[in-house]
Amino acid sequence: MKAVRIGRRDFLRASAVAALGFQILPRSARGANDRIQVGCIGIAGKGHSDVLGTAAAGGVIVALCDVADPRNPGLGRKKNAKAKETTILDSFKDARYFTDYREMIAAMPGIDAVTVSTPDHHHFHASMTAMKKGKHVYCQKPISHSVWEARRMAETDRKSVV
Repeated sequence: MKAVRIGRRDFLRASAVAALGFQILPRSARGANDRIQVGCIGIAGKGHSDVLGTAAAGGVIVALCDVADPRNPGLGRKKNAKAKETTILDSFKDARYFTDYREMIAAMPGIDAVTVSTPDHHHFHASMTAMKKGKHVYCQKPISHSVWEARRMAETDRKSVV
């Protein structure tokens, strides 16, 4: 039997998609036909790959949120970042678009999980807002800027365990 060689990049890509899929699975059982409804906070830069990875892992992208609306010209972003966001919006036409994650979480109660790919100083705030509404969170590092913030998130998680 001949051994199949897999490249390092292919292995890492498959591992990342699998890890992301397991991170957002809810603790409660779901029906065979139910799919996780995901809202993505931050869709440029690292958020771009997080949105695509979440969709590849089986999540249904129902909401996208970024403070800079790519449909609005003159935002001062680089052309390639704007092109990536426009591509994301084109790829997920059924997803509602928001410029404020607080509005997205309030307006979309059917969301099961969120990805947080914002600048570092917003990770704690966006994650806590989602966790307080009972959403599962996948957050980029650093998850917080202080031990106090990390402890508040751990407390919120313990309170929300079913």
